[in-house]
Amino acid sequence: MPATRPAVVSFHFGLPPKFILRALQHTKVPDWASVGRLSEALYTQQQGCSAIITQGMEAGGRIT
Repeated sequence: MPATRPAVVSFHFGLPPKFILRALQHTKVPDWASVGRLSEALYTQQQGCSAIITQGMEAGGRIT
């Protein structure tokens, strides 16, 4: 049976431990993360995620 790869992996409510995130990034599968705060967006960017999905207040996002 041939191996399959996901087109993208997305995270909600935080990121996995750094060693898991690095292993995933090594596979070149895009990793997206949903964030609700600026601080979460900055941390997600620092971790090298492929895309950051921002949530508005209606979806539980917070301004701070």
